[in-house]
Amino acid sequence: MNRTMKDSIKKRQAQLISRRYGNPGQSVKVVAVVGTNGKTTTAHYLNEMLLNNDQSTALLVPEEGVTLGVRRVQQFLREAKRNNVKYAIIVIGCDDIRAHSLGSASLETVVMTNFSDTRHEMASEQLDCLKRLLERTPRYMVLNHDDESCDELSDVQASSKMSYGVHEDAEAHIEDVTLYKKGSELKLVIDHQTKLRLATYLVGTANVLNLTAAVTALYIMGESIADVDEGAARLESCPTNYEYITTALPYRVVLDAAPNDTALQQVVATTLALAPRRTIVAVQADSLSEACIEEVGEKVDRLIVIDINDFKPNRGTVERVVSPDAAVKLALRAARQDDVVVFAGPIYTHLQKDGRSYVHNAIDAFLQD
Repeated sequence: MNRTMKDSIKKRQAQLISRRYGNPGQSVKVVAVVGTNGKTTTAHYLNEMLLNNDQSTALLVPEEGVTLGVRRVQQFLREAKRNNVKYAIIVIGCDDIRAHSLGSASLETVVMTNFSDTRHEMASEQLDCLKRLLERTPRYMVLNHDDESCDELSDVQASSKMSYGVHEDAEAHIEDVTLYKKGSELKLVIDHQTKLRLATYLVGTANVLNLTAAVTALYIMGESIADVDEGAARLESCPTNYEYITTALPYRVVLDAAPNDTALQQVVATTLALAPRRTIVAVQADSLSEACIEEVGEKVDRLIVIDINDFKPNRGTVERVVSPDAAVKLALRAARQDDVVVFAGPIYTHLQKDGRSYVHNAIDAFLQD
């Protein structure tokens, strides 16, 4: 059986399941948030802004590395329909796009964060998934003008499209950004005329882009942006997104999922801009390219890399260890007052017992030694 036939069967099965649930995706406005990094944060921003505008919403965000599946998506949409929800926001990945998990749902809006990956073939695969999703012809499309994929999506069929980013040609143009230890501020110009000053409790350049994507979606959907700053302020934190870990240590500890080169580079740029003293970073090698590791190693004071599968020798500020435990101990022992220690990568954000991440528990163990 060839791929086209298999896909056709999956699509038909998804439509049948959707019909069994009453085709709920045709009764609510479905907003799909897609991309490599920032999907969850962007979805949360948009959800809070819509709620601040007194709009009813439902939000579906999968756990890290989890595929939602057709039935779960349709159950979510059915519940949204029963509750007379106006907007159903779904963070959707490639596996669910390939499985046609949206069923027969009509797409109101597709919001793209970015498409970046250490391996080019993975980024290309994600872009192909997005193109497949866009075959549904959403009413609105929000594109990241700074992302390389933007040009490849120029011929996307949608009633209305809008781009955002730092690039001066972006229709939602980020003119100025100020980073703080406990938040970020930006100046945003929409359609060359509407000027907004926004503030968020979330830290870093990546979150500035996530916030901008959400504001752009709100604008293109025809929702009021008069109180968008209040909506942004409703989101006070987003776990594993440049998250400060509360400790008794005399230095700051940051946790970030940073699954690929782009994400790590954004985290490092933010940390270097805010660090009062030294920057120590611990990452897992299997999610990064060697070029990125070398580049980051030249920027930070100390880079500790968990290198389990293909151990390489230490070089410059780059130190290799074979376990996350060793990386945590090495980083914390090296840190001094006013330093910033960053733990980046899915291995650190993985939840263990009591809903706490690996790093939270590892720090507790370190302090008890």
